[in-house]
Amino acid sequence: MGGERLGRIALALDVIYCLLTGALLVVFRARVGGLLRLPGPLVAAVGGATIGWAVIVLGQTVRMDWRRGVKQVLAANVAGSIALAVVSAFHPVRGARALLAFIALDVMALAVAQGISLIRRGPGRRNG
Repeated sequence: MGGERLGRIALALDVIYCLLTGALLVVFRARVGGLLRLPGPLVAAVGGATIGWAVIVLGQTVRMDWRRGVKQVLAANVAGSIALAVVSAFHPVRGARALLAFIALDVMALAVAQGISLIRRGPGRRNG
């Protein structure tokens, strides 16, 4: 699979992941808020922001210059994954640590796929 195709697929998966995660945060704001020891409205706001991010990533998916879109989303995913991992390491609730660490790994997996797409050369490209 060529780099461009993989990059666009990785961005599309990122959109789907963010839409689902954001929707789950909004719907289960009270439960997630209780687990994370955060107010439900704050959790819902984070869910809404995650859905908004999905819309931005969708815009990057359809860009003509796909590499630039992938690079921007990759950078945001790496930063977000690191932030989630740090928060999970210091959260006092074991279940919250596990949830945040799981999400950090998911986001980093998306970033890895996006990074691989930038490394791969598409068909018809010459080495050198």
